[in-house]
Amino acid sequence: MQYRKDRYGNPISALGFGCMRFTRKGGAFDIDKAEKDIALEKAQALKDVREETADLAVMIAEKLLKDNIDAKNQDALVDGLIEDLEKNHV
Repeated sequence: MQYRKDRYGNPISALGFGCMRFTRKGGAFDIDKAEKDIALEKAQALKDVREETADLAVMIAEKLLKDNIDAKNQDALVDGLIEDLEKNHV
């Protein structure tokens, strides 16, 4: 779990830190609004993952078609692309 410090130097989990941003109604969390915000963020995250996956698939297909390589080289290419993805996107 990742932690951040609050303004007093106390460690707070990243999840707890994020929850502090929830809309409040009267001093308590506005649960309905928070659930809607979470659903919107989840939908956006899933959309982003789908787009990244599609881009990666197209990139792999382009390389495979352009290079017209055998199975051994294809495996090495895919492994290299995954390695690059881990370095550049994680």
